[in-house]
Amino acid sequence: TARVSLGYSVSFLLGQQFRDININGSIYTAPHGEYLDVSANGNMHATDSAKTSFGSVNGYGASIDFYFHYPVSRDVALNLLVSDLGYIGWNNKTSVVSVDTSFHFEGVEVNDLFDFSDSVFSSSSLTDSAQANAFLTHHTKQTYNTVLPVKAALELSYAYNEKISFSLL
Repeated sequence: TARVSLGYSVSFLLGQQFRDININGSIYTAPHGEYLDVSANGNMHATDSAKTSFGSVNGYGASIDFYFHYPVSRDVALNLLVSDLGYIGWNNKTSVVSVDTSFHFEGVEVNDLFDFSDSVFSSSSLTDSAQANAFLTHHTKQTYNTVLPVKAALELSYAYNEKISFSLL
């Protein structure tokens, strides 16, 4: 007599910290190395950096786990398991930084190879805060939702006897 069984559990989640960075880009080097062209676009999400201590809550969510067991015969069974099917909604203090930029670099001029600290490190182009801050021009704080990474397994098991069984995932 085959008896199908199934079950589930529901979880309510508290999100403490989250960081996510997605960047796509390219680098092109001129045929003789005269210049580099760099382009990048992407975004970063990070929860409130002021609330990182143990017990801090930056988001709420829910997930569900479930299983299904079907005995094919007396010795063979089929099991389906799914866990962490859910999401977390992060609060409105989540930082979102977007980048869409390109940069053309032709190098630096060095007059004396053995004493190049003045010409290279004092160059305004390397320390210009406008260039550094160009990457942070699209910074906002807003809510953000994260889908949890779902785990799923399909298992076929064979019970050779009471002590020995084999499974195929």
